[in-house]
Amino acid sequence: MSEAEILVETAASKIASLVKASEQRFETAFESVREGIIYQNQEGRILVCNSASAELFGLSVSKLEGQIPTNTIWKLISENGAPIAPEKFPANLALATGKTQSDIVVSSLKPDGSKTWIKFNSVPIFNDSSPVPNAVVTSLTDVTAFKETEARLRSELKILQESQSQIEARRRGLEKANQELRQSADTDPATKLKNRRSFLERLCSEVALASRNQFALSIIFIEVDQLAAIIKRGEENSTNDLLIMIGEVMRQSCRISDFVARYSEDKFVMLLPHTSLSQASQLAARLIQSIQDIKSEYSLNASIGAAEYKNGSLTNELMSQVEDALFRAKAIGVGTCHSES
Repeated sequence: MSEAEILVETAASKIASLVKASEQRFETAFESVREGIIYQNQEGRILVCNSASAELFGLSVSKLEGQIPTNTIWKLISENGAPIAPEKFPANLALATGKTQSDIVVSSLKPDGSKTWIKFNSVPIFNDSSPVPNAVVTSLTDVTAFKETEARLRSELKILQESQSQIEARRRGLEKANQELRQSADTDPATKLKNRRSFLERLCSEVALASRNQFALSIIFIEVDQLAAIIKRGEENSTNDLLIMIGEVMRQSCRISDFVARYSEDKFVMLLPHTSLSQASQLAARLIQSIQDIKSEYSLNASIGAAEYKNGSLTNELMSQVEDALFRAKAIGVGTCHSES
């Protein structure tokens, strides 16, 4: 062998060693990558893949290399739960369109039935100036932990929202119950008018307003004659109906600004802001007639006392005035009104 041949053989041996060493380093690096890497040719056949990619599908490298992925090899399911057809696989889309398919998240059913969430990034590779890709490289990232955490957080959020809805519903229920409780505490159950306690509270505020603003305030005190005796001897149903009718007459006789209440078993009271004693007496006369006109099995009548607030007087003084007026009206005769000036 000539010296030149020896030199060529030595150089070839060194080059082969370098190539082998380079291939070994590439294989080591390729296998050490934590992400899955798959290289497919123009027809979609897998030429090279690493162990990480095979593990994501629950297969071996030898089961993947040389295969064209189909639904029998890769069982991919979209995030909405629908199976993905092979032509819609990210790598096949990249080959068909020549466009990179980025951050495509799908789930993969392994042969053992377990599910893995995978994020695909498929990049087409072009040869020289050809507009058609001749290969595609896909990186695959296991995002199962992220998706499971996301699902758990979504579930916890749903539970929290449901709990919040229940708390809100209970709050509304409590508010309604409190409102009904306040209303029942302020309302006479038989006539549905305000009760004595509510009237006395309103009286104090109306007297304060009248005193501060110097406007007229009158009050009329109504006793429905024989009502106490009717309630005592009457049947419950007919008595209840009668009280409801009396309450309705009282309400219809009032303006929005007036305040009417059942003061006791047979007595009612009306607060009349911005109303003079003369105007209150006219209302009292109309009210007596309305009570007489109530259609029932009982013959009804009423006696009414009227009084006007005098600036500087106290609420109990006003009540004494109107009670005296009612007493004088009853003394005059049933169906009369007396004004206490």
